[in-house]
Amino acid sequence: MRLATRFALACAATVAVLVLLAGLGFLRLARSDIVGELDAQLRTQSLRVRPQAVRVLNRPGPPQRPENGFNVPGGIAVYGNGGWMTVGDHPPVDRLPTKRTGVQTVVGGGQRWRAIAVNIASSDGVGGRLWVFAPPGEPQRQLDRLRLRVGVVTGLAVVVAGLVGWLVGRAATRPLRRLQNRLAALSGRPALRVGGDSGVPEIDEVAAVVDSTLDRYDAQVALTTQALQAARSFAATAAHELRTPLAGIGTNLEVLHRHDDIDPAERAEILGDLIAEHRRAVGLLAMLRILAQGELVTPAQFERVDLAELVDGAVDAARRRHPDATFTATGPAALPVTGWPDGLRCVLDNLLDNAAVHGADRAGRSTVRVTLDDGVTLTVEDGGPGVPPELRPAVFQRFTKSPGSPGSGLGLTLVAQQVSLHGGTIEIGPPPGGRFTVRLLQSPM
Repeated sequence: MRLATRFALACAATVAVLVLLAGLGFLRLARSDIVGELDAQLRTQSLRVRPQAVRVLNRPGPPQRPENGFNVPGGIAVYGNGGWMTVGDHPPVDRLPTKRTGVQTVVGGGQRWRAIAVNIASSDGVGGRLWVFAPPGEPQRQLDRLRLRVGVVTGLAVVVAGLVGWLVGRAATRPLRRLQNRLAALSGRPALRVGGDSGVPEIDEVAAVVDSTLDRYDAQVALTTQALQAARSFAATAAHELRTPLAGIGTNLEVLHRHDDIDPAERAEILGDLIAEHRRAVGLLAMLRILAQGELVTPAQFERVDLAELVDGAVDAARRRHPDATFTATGPAALPVTGWPDGLRCVLDNLLDNAAVHGADRAGRSTVRVTLDDGVTLTVEDGGPGVPPELRPAVFQRFTKSPGSPGSGLGLTLVAQQVSLHGGTIEIGPPPGGRFTVRLLQSPM
């Protein structure tokens, strides 16, 4: 049922109940007034015709109708000397109460009569009774006319209230219809929003909730699409990059399987190649996993992390991975920031590994210096040849590496991804020596 129709029915029902209640109260008051007025008229008439009734009793014998009659709108009945004298409309005299006096209702002849009974006496003390009757059916006819009028007014009020309620409902739901049309226009157009300019605060609040819901839905769709693209990219890249190490592993395993009499030295060399290829494949998968995971991380997953503690942990781990390299770290004892701990650690590990592998001086020694300052600036320096200017734009692309490099070509790609995720920048310093400067562009917590 439409809202305008509900408004109309609610208004009609409410007005009907109110008018009926008011009408019943009015009828109750009107009945009391009408009956009271009629009783007052009967009392006045009884006082006016009482002298005539006494003269009727003063005559000898049963009461006789006087020549000039009784001038009353209803009827008269006089009892005395063992007989009755009646004038006008009246109930059967045998139905009249013989003892009760005053104003009362008499039922007789299929009708109801409002009457007054008073005791009278002749001049010689003969007792009698005078009855004065209102016209038959009064005051019921007046009350019936009032009931009819109340019923007609109630019916008209219900019709008018229903029409007014429908018009009010139409006017009240006009902003809702506009909102419905706007929502219908959004189908297939995700960039549009409902907006809140209807002029009705409640409708604008609903529109704001709808827009917020659509924003969250679009964000989830974007994340889902991004996750799907990351999964496809991961699968395609893994299939492409793992082909070479897996092929080498397969070839070496086949050689070991077919040649049981292979020379022990050659067998040891093949096993060494297998271990190296296995490590390369595992490392490549780990790099791809972190790369795909980094594409799905949002700032909502950031937490408080001590960057100085991460630097110390990364330097200690790098010393174990590269025992021939020398690592030094300087900076504050603590530097809390907001970020993704795994991503920040990935930046540190890959910059340190890159410096240890490519930062050897002419004597073959690698010296790596890590500097962290309060401005959330991280600098990793080595004594190697550095990165020529013409090669700098390409070093952050996937699978870009120098000839003979043992890496996967994803380390600096991961660094660039995580720095961008944290809203920072990375710069490569000029040779001699390699220098990578990372600025996270955020204030410490």
